[in-house]
Amino acid sequence: MHKGIIKTMTQYYYVEIENLDKSVSPKAKLYDLHSNTLQITKLEKKVAFCIPEGVCNVCYETFFEEFINYSKIIGEDNLIILVPKSKLREMFVELGVNAKKINIQIYGVESSELGLDLFNKSSPFMFVLDKDLRAKNLHIHNLNSPNLTDEYLRIVKNKYFLPIRYES
Repeated sequence: MHKGIIKTMTQYYYVEIENLDKSVSPKAKLYDLHSNTLQITKLEKKVAFCIPEGVCNVCYETFFEEFINYSKIIGEDNLIILVPKSKLREMFVELGVNAKKINIQIYGVESSELGLDLFNKSSPFMFVLDKDLRAKNLHIHNLNSPNLTDEYLRIVKNKYFLPIRYES
């Protein structure tokens, strides 16, 4: 069992390195549930939590319970959820009443427009997105080690979302 976990984590690490600081297409459009669009360039700095095509419906419930805790670590205003545009309505249905527990924007995106090859995988991933449109600090979520995601979010919060403190 441990060998399988180590193999999975090693694969995740390689994918993270391959996508390190990869450019996100400035042409990418985000779609809300009502088919309104938002250019990705209009977003302020956010942690984008992405749920790719291969994530099974059963995993949504587990993901969302964890995500509520993640929103407490990083702050709801600093997060968005990105799903394949084709799954946007399904995502809202799957989340149902849980979606009302948090106030986080959920957007659909055409994976081909985003410019990241990770939307065809089966594990949620996240990255920091800001005005320079780079997938900074990419992290692939591992259900076997959710504490790594907690630590990732604490580090990202301190690095990108807390005011700079100058020592005198």
